[in-house]
Amino acid sequence: MLTSRYLRNAPLGIVVLALTHFLLTHLYRFFKPKYDTSVKSSNLVSPTSDSDLSKLESDVILSALASSILPRPSSNEKGADKGLSADEAEDIIEDFKKYDNVSLERWERVGWLVGIIGGIGLLTVSVVRAIIEKDWRVVPFPVSFWSLSKAQANE
Repeated sequence: MLTSRYLRNAPLGIVVLALTHFLLTHLYRFFKPKYDTSVKSSNLVSPTSDSDLSKLESDVILSALASSILPRPSSNEKGADKGLSADEAEDIIEDFKKYDNVSLERWERVGWLVGIIGGIGLLTVSVVRAIIEKDWRVVPFPVSFWSLSKAQANE
């Protein structure tokens, strides 16, 4: 008797745990600190060894990264061997990051919209089923212990 009562209330406990997890993860995402992710030559230089060699090293790293982002120039173009300055490299990298983020954000919005439409559709089906069966428990638990026990009782 006691175990069947716990089994009947288990889905309510699962819903409470799921809501708690949902709220905690979304609150963390909302309040987590936002870091500055700008790629600059000064960010790559170690604060302990502020030498000309480390500055040159960071400029070379930025130039190589920016060159890998840009399309390869043909061999007959003028200035194909010329490297990029640190300022040009920073601008190219920042432009690339902005373009990449815009594309990613668009697909995230599409995924969110598909999820919302699917959730509304599932909720609508559950509400219609609850109205037909005259049992509110099928709304939060579309496939649950109660619906299975009713199916067994009808047999």
